[in-house]
Amino acid sequence: MNSFAAKVYDYIKTHRSEVVFVVLITLLAWILRVVCLVNMGALWHDELYSWNFAQKSSLFYTLHDVIKQDIHMPFYFGILHLWMKLFNDTPDSLRFCTLFLSIPLIPLVFYVSKNLFNKITAYFASIFACLSTFCIYYSIEARFYGLVFVLSLMSAFFFVKMIDNFNKKTISCFIIFAALLFYTFSITPLLLLIYFLVGIIYLFFYNKQKIKYFIFAYFMLFIVCLPAVYFTIDNIIQMRNALTYYPLDNYIFNPLIIYDILENFFSFENVQIVNRDFITFRNMFDNLDDFRYFAFVFIPVLIGLFGILNSFFTKNKKLILFFVPSMLFLIILFILGFKNLAALQTRYFTIIYPVFACVFCYGLSEFKNKAFSFGLFVLFLYLSLMGLLFSDKTIFFMQKTEMSSLASVQSELNINKDDLLLIPFGGEKLLYYIQNGQFIPFKIDDACVLKDKASLRFYFGDDIDKLNRNNVKDYLIDEIIKDRIHIPYEKNLYNSYIKNMKKGQKVIYLVFYTGLERSAKEKRLTYNNYKTINMTEFLISKALRDSLLILNKYLKLEKTHINPDGYTVYVFEKL
Repeated sequence: MNSFAAKVYDYIKTHRSEVVFVVLITLLAWILRVVCLVNMGALWHDELYSWNFAQKSSLFYTLHDVIKQDIHMPFYFGILHLWMKLFNDTPDSLRFCTLFLSIPLIPLVFYVSKNLFNKITAYFASIFACLSTFCIYYSIEARFYGLVFVLSLMSAFFFVKMIDNFNKKTISCFIIFAALLFYTFSITPLLLLIYFLVGIIYLFFYNKQKIKYFIFAYFMLFIVCLPAVYFTIDNIIQMRNALTYYPLDNYIFNPLIIYDILENFFSFENVQIVNRDFITFRNMFDNLDDFRYFAFVFIPVLIGLFGILNSFFTKNKKLILFFVPSMLFLIILFILGFKNLAALQTRYFTIIYPVFACVFCYGLSEFKNKAFSFGLFVLFLYLSLMGLLFSDKTIFFMQKTEMSSLASVQSELNINKDDLLLIPFGGEKLLYYIQNGQFIPFKIDDACVLKDKASLRFYFGDDIDKLNRNNVKDYLIDEIIKDRIHIPYEKNLYNSYIKNMKKGQKVIYLVFYTGLERSAKEKRLTYNNYKTINMTEFLISKALRDSLLILNKYLKLEKTHINPDGYTVYVFEKL
């Protein structure tokens, strides 16, 4: 038996009850996540992005397309590509990939908490991570956030271990986990920069002679992450020069997001996730007259804050290195959001959630009266679970149905292989549900959300070279008010596709969020209305309206299929 296996065997033998607990709590976490997973239903909009990148013909093209088109990093999408090659691309399969990547969080939370703090914290934190609905949901969604949980926790842990003892093991582990996090989540550079500053300041006061080792570790991390650094800088430059940038246009900073973060971190409440309304926030204090909210949400949040606050009174130096970077990350991201330099969404804080969970549980464990510690933690769990049981909507039964009916459109409309598919809002990711037809690669929403320059040029033609965020509205508003087609788009769509259609061939034009393509007269919008409307909605609405006008001009409308899920399908035919 080799030395590593011997150490594992000895540990299991001497910590049998602890190992049994970790296995059981991990099994319970698995069961809860599977229950949630099998009830989620169809893939929703963001998950379809994951599928679309991962379904490319090879790993190279998956990584290439993510780098060229997305604002996020490619590591997760590469894993998902290989997963789909081994298994399949059903909604459950894609979500099981995230589950397998995220389930190690439960035992890791236990052993990180035990190593940095104490055994009580380890038990509390692993139970909390197991039952947290915020953790459960993002551990199964077909996105990278579940993987972020694991990588961010291990990066924080080995950051502390490295500064405590600079050796090959701690330095290597920090570089590995921090680099993987960097290659997974585009917001990581901010967190790593904060780690660097906190590390330098800490060592300056406590161990100056070790600063050189710390700088060396970060230099090696920089070398490993050099491609990701380049992609990050390129993303920032492209965002600054883009005609529109969806997160900043749609996710306008709202300070009430702090209440949503607190609710998601420390209670069962997941209103945005369940309702999929990611731009509406509530004031926590406006709901205190509702007993259910007061008892099952507000009190657990207070206990959560109480635990965080109490941890600071422990005077634990490891806490400074483990928690302060995450706290600063939250504060700085808020400042950037307030300055309109960064978009804020609750899910972006998955990168600091495991650290907050461990510190909260550490704070609860550190009361001198251990009966009080256990009682407070049990009360916290009881109120949270009761709230979950009495909630009308929970993550466990929140069927995502808005895309599922698309599967029936193909047969209902008799879409043939040579028919053309025009989906300006939704694009090729909707081919997950509509698999017949030739896709016209014009995606105005991807031009806004991602980095699809080809679609912008297809719409604006050579005029794109003289347009920017400041003049594009004035360039288009007169056309919108007078309901005129944008000529470069008409020429490109006609010459590239409509002109070459055969008699009887169809164009299937799919419009999400029915109403966006209505004319200014129908919407009763004026020049001033369009000056204040956000840029993303402005461009998408214009492109959808132009598409409808162009198809009506050259083809015959055969059928209109209106779906209650919120989209309309127009069928045009070449006579």
